[in-house]
Formats: sequence, C-alpha cells, structure tokens
Amino acid sequence: MKRIFSIKTVILAGILLMNWQVLFPQDRKFSIQLDGIRLDSLYLIAWDHDFQKTIIKGNFSDDRYNFRIPDSTYFPARFYTLQPKLLDFKNKIAYALDLYSVQNNDTLYLSQFLIEDNQFFNAKYRGETVEDSVRVRYTMNNGRDTSFFATTIDYQFTVYNEIDRENYLRSKLLSYSWFYDESKSYEEQLQEHRQLASENPDSRFLISTIAGNVIRYKTKEDLQSVYELFTDSIKNSFFGLSIRKYLESPFENLYLIDGKNESEAPVIVNRSKPNLVIFSASWCKPCMEEVPVLKKIHADLQDKLEMVYVSMDDERTVANWKVFMEKENIEWRSVLGYKDVKKVEKTYHLNGIPQCVLVYPDGKFENMDVRKKEDLEKLYLL
Repeated sequence: MKRIFSIKTVILAGILLMNWQVLFPQDRKFSIQLDGIRLDSLYLIAWDHDFQKTIIKGNFSDDRYNFRIPDSTYFPARFYTLQPKLLDFKNKIAYALDLYSVQNNDTLYLSQFLIEDNQFFNAKYRGETVEDSVRVRYTMNNGRDTSFFATTIDYQFTVYNEIDRENYLRSKLLSYSWFYDESKSYEEQLQEHRQLASENPDSRFLISTIAGNVIRYKTKEDLQSVYELFTDSIKNSFFGLSIRKYLESPFENLYLIDGKNESEAPVIVNRSKPNLVIFSASWCKPCMEEVPVLKKIHADLQDKLEMVYVSMDDERTVANWKVFMEKENIEWRSVLGYKDVKKVEKTYHLNGIPQCVLVYPDGKFENMDVRKKEDLEKLYLL
C-alpha cells in the first residue's frame, strides 16, 4: 500500500502543478546588458527536452534587452541560447552569441545557460569572428532536420557579474549522466552522480540532465538511487515527474512497420522470452561495427533470447536499411520507424545509437551495451 500511495501522491502533485500553471500562468523575466556594442536585435532561444526551440524577441529599454518567458516555455526548457539575428536561410548566414565568464580564475562557457526568474547578465563585447563553410543544422517547418553550409558570424561577450550556482554547475558538468568517462567504471561514475545529487538536491540543471539521459542508466534501480536524493519540489518539477513516469512505466511496445511486408507490427512479438531490442540505422557506423557481435549472440542464444532491430532510418535512407538487412543476411526481425522517427526517439528516450534494451517477459527492462564485456556476460547468463 505504501508504494501505491507514493505513486498516487506524485501523480496528484503533478496534476496540481500543471493545473496551477495553466490557471495562473506567469511570465519569467530575463534581461541582459551588452556593453561596447549595440545590436539591432536580440533573440532568446529556449530549448526543450526534445531539442525543439521557442524563439522570444527581446525588447530593448533602459540599456538592456528584456525578455518575458511564459511558464509554458519556462518549465520544459533545458537551456537557453542567444542570437543577434535569426538564421538567414536565403543568404546562408547563421548568427551566434557566445558568453564567457571568469570566476576565481576559472573560465566558464555560458553560451548555453539557465535562467531563474529575474535573472540579469551584464556582459562586455570582446569581438566577433566570421567563418565560412560551416555546417549548420536547421529544423524545417515540417519538423524534419536538415543541414547546409553557411557563413557564421559569432559575437563574443564576457559576463562580469557573479554567476549563479546553477549556471556554474552547467558550465562544469555538461556531461553529467552521460557515463562517457572511459577511464572510470560505470559504478564509479554512478557514485559520482549520487554524490553530486546529494550535494545539490535542489538543482534544476542536474534533474533536467538526468531526464534527458535516463537511457544511459543501466537499470531503473540505478536511476532511482540518484533520483531519490533530490528534494520533493525538484522531484515534482517538470523534469522530475518525467523521470518518475519513466521509472514507473514498463517497456512501451510501439507498433511500427514490419521490415519484410510493410504491415504494422509490434516491436516485441514473443513476450515469453527476454527480448533484446536493438536501435540502429544504416548510416550509423558504430551500429554497423557491432553486427558481428550481434550475429554471435543470435547464434548462441536464439533458443532463449528474441532479438529485434528497430531501424531509426527516416524516409530518405530506409531503403538503405533494407539493403543492409539483405546483404548482411540478418536472421532476426526488424521493424522500421521511418514514419515517425521523432516519436520513436521520444518514446524510448533515445539520445544516440546504437542502443540496446533487454526487455524481460514481465515488461521490466534494462539498458545494455553489447560491446562491453560485463553486459555480454549478463546476456549469456539468461
């Protein structure tokens, strides 16, 4: 009963929080003073959990650019950037604004920053750089990402008022929850994550970063051990509730397109065995490099382990995936996510491939990396 009450309490808190924000919305304020240059315009870009952006144009008054951020943008925002002008798609010119700060002889990179209500930066112009033939990523109106080469104009400023704790943490801990440090074991990095959460239990930065990297934790128990260290207000925040939903949910068995006959089919067909779900794509070099390992796993464990590929190719490259499956003589199933790749990414919290998920018959799951010895050994103990 205690566990049920806990889940209901979290859900109720989330509903109350969201309803309060809907019924009593607020505008959060951010302003920045740029000394040494007067820009014609300045835009604040809010980037959410799915790296979708909201653009807010600044109002210049009292020697400052002032921005008002509605709650509907503020709470889901993972970070913010500034641009002097929006992308000039016709002339292929991209604009950027970089912020730096020096605190106790420590240089902080603040081009991606966090905002608290009534946040103020005072920054001094230090120059600009122009670079040709830079590849720029651009999201079109239909939601599809594209890229092209452009000239970039980068304005650089030094922030000289004191930087708050949250922005200090973001500047120093960009790879928090990524588990990228190959010089340390997973367990060592996990312990570091626990320590940082324990020292900063009210950090919106840490909780938002964890929410974007839940798939990197090997088990939900590992994630839970970090999550529990935050304050109740942080756990009931937008990103805290996102993590809670992930922790309480079984594997979601999406219906995608069958790789052989183009009909709808679930990712997992046979639930009586563990399933190794492999997210891959024809254009992903590391994905191709792990094919021999996957073939050996299939040959050795096919009697007790189901395997299925989930292709992350979109409409432009899905034909290449079909060629790959035939050329490599892949014996396990594949389903195709090309009709809505972003939905697949969001449902399974993907922030990179290759990615493997081991799903048990009861719906519980854990993340695997078949390129690592300890994960392979776990598979072979099934």
